[in-house]
Amino acid sequence: MNSFRSRSNSSNRFGLFADFVIIIAGIMVSFLLNEWRENRNKEEKKIVLLTEIKQDLKADSLYLYFSEKTYKELQRGHDSMLTFPKKGFHIDSISMYLDYFVSYMPFKPSERAYINLTNDPDLSIDLTDTNGVDYLINKYSIIRSQLYNSINEWELIDKNFVLNTTLPYLETNAPFMHAPPGKSFNGKVFETVSKDDHFKNLVKSGALYKSILAQNYALASRIVGDLQKEINIYLETLSKD
Repeated sequence: MNSFRSRSNSSNRFGLFADFVIIIAGIMVSFLLNEWRENRNKEEKKIVLLTEIKQDLKADSLYLYFSEKTYKELQRGHDSMLTFPKKGFHIDSISMYLDYFVSYMPFKPSERAYINLTNDPDLSIDLTDTNGVDYLINKYSIIRSQLYNSINEWELIDKNFVLNTTLPYLETNAPFMHAPPGKSFNGKVFETVSKDDHFKNLVKSGALYKSILAQNYALASRIVGDLQKEINIYLETLSKD
């Protein structure tokens, strides 16, 4: 009788232990399944973000290319102003060259992907990734936070130079800037101003800023283009899997 009870108790304990193991296994499977789903959702979110980055970079690439060409043209305009006293000039061209002298163009990159990247508290990027989606997103983040900021800093310098230095100088020394529509500029006034050493130094400074910005845009255009290629290859690989 006692032997039967002992076997019965042992059987009950084994049954309880087995039930406990099954429950723990079920919890672990459920936990692992939830973790897998969360990781998959995070990866899918990163792929969506990478697609947005691709679209933004496409727009940025065109803007960078256009800006590089524009600043090269502005630089050439400054260089031409320095040669005017030697070569002579046409009165009709004065307006164009002075426009170059007082022009600047703010850089406005696409914002959607970067806003989504920086405002998502649940998004974590693996900085050790060397060729996957985290690597590509991190590379984009560096471009935005460092390369684009460098352009913005130089554009602020150029903008302040135009607004605080070149425009006040022209307003004081070349009032023909405000000639009414339909009237030609006074070429003789410009000829006098263009021989002023201070004016020449201003033009040289302006040419330098335009040249630096053109170089920054050219560099950014190449780097953005390279990242676009990497993203395209990665997304094409995913579509084949």
